Amino acid sequence: MKKMFVLMFGVFLLVGCAKKEGPYGGHSGEWYKNHPTQSCKQKKWCSNHLTDRSDLTAENCESASVACLNSSD
Repeated sequence: MKKMFVLMFGVFLLVGCAKKEGPYGGHSGEWYKNHPTQSCKQKKWCSNHLTDRSDLTAENCESASVACLNSSD
């Protein structure tokens, strides 16, 4: 049982470290609209990591980019 717990903990740890979605990745478009400062930081992170994008990251980057651009209107 203890070995199983240690194994599961290790797997979750590795999965968490493998996610590279930026400082504010994983939020909805609505969240980005309500947090313009964080959206712009996420947009900047996305600009610096263009070659390192999964579909989920690309969706987050698009939402953050739109929210950041709209906040400066």
